[in-house]
Amino acid sequence: MPAPQERPQGRCDALSLHMRAIGRVPLLRPEEEIQLGRLVQEGRRLRELAEELKLRAGGIAPSLDTWAAEAGLEPSRLQRCLRRADRARDRMVLANLRLVVSMARVHRHAPVDQEDLVQEGTIGLIRAVERFDPSRGYRFSTYAAWWIREIGRAHV
Repeated sequence: MPAPQERPQGRCDALSLHMRAIGRVPLLRPEEEIQLGRLVQEGRRLRELAEELKLRAGGIAPSLDTWAAEAGLEPSRLQRCLRRADRARDRMVLANLRLVVSMARVHRHAPVDQEDLVQEGTIGLIRAVERFDPSRGYRFSTYAAWWIREIGRAHV
């Protein structure tokens, strides 16, 4: 097995390109975090309802009409809510990727590649977005830091 090679300092590696791309995404204001967090929660609630209906039906997924009726929504409104929830989740993840990279840098001397730590931290970030409850009054970054660190602990 060959010895590990030092990375070139030309700033053209994948992590540098990734950092430049996420640096262009604006950070969220506190009120945006709350609004997006509520949208994500609503989408999660609707998807949990679909899972519950599927369990009740013996593993058969509910139709859109049945799902919407149980949720008290029109089918088109249900689809809109789910699309908004997905966009809100994506926006929260993209706006907080810098947090993942900065936390991965803390472990730069770990026996794991920086890219692997960023990838694992991103999984933790996605989990944090899905579970974030804005009604508790905490900033998202405070909540997400635990999930991001927890994933990274598996390698350190």
